[in-house]
Amino acid sequence: MSYYYESEYAVYRHLLNRTQVSPNDVFHLSRTKLLKDDSSPTHLTEGQMEFTFWDFNYQDSPRTRIFYRVKVRSDGSYSLSLNCIFGLIADSTKANPATGLATQINKQLLYPWHRAHPESGGIYLSYQPAEHIDNAVDLLHAITQLLDESIPLIDAAIAQMRQSFPSKPAPRLPQAPLPDTKSIPRPCMTAY
Repeated sequence: MSYYYESEYAVYRHLLNRTQVSPNDVFHLSRTKLLKDDSSPTHLTEGQMEFTFWDFNYQDSPRTRIFYRVKVRSDGSYSLSLNCIFGLIADSTKANPATGLATQINKQLLYPWHRAHPESGGIYLSYQPAEHIDNAVDLLHAITQLLDESIPLIDAAIAQMRQSFPSKPAPRLPQAPLPDTKSIPRPCMTAY
């Protein structure tokens, strides 16, 4: 059975409902990895999606981003994580907003971060509050809990970083008119 499409739809609707309640919580959702069943070209067995609420557009540290990831497994279970990638600049003599933001994220969010330094440079932080989530209802509850806990702290970390780098905004995604949630179709299996 394909759990990915139903999961993607449930997460999208959940985030859309959140945006209707809190208009500042505008999100961008994207698929990052999909694994298809060989017996059917439209049957996904596993996949992952990412969503974010911030728009980082730093010329001097282009890979900086903060996002949430949901992994959908073929057995219908899930995992959820908060991920922060801070790109570093080549000129180490210049002050770096990404490093400043990484420092503030560490101060504000007291999570047991998994830290890595990718080969391409930069800093990668990942926090996984739930390695194994059994069903979609528990997934949506875990998403709500993580967002309610982390968004205000990330916003505070960004505000602190902007004191040192006032020309480096990290704004929330811009508000846009919301679609009527009753008219949002279920994902079409053949459209993907």
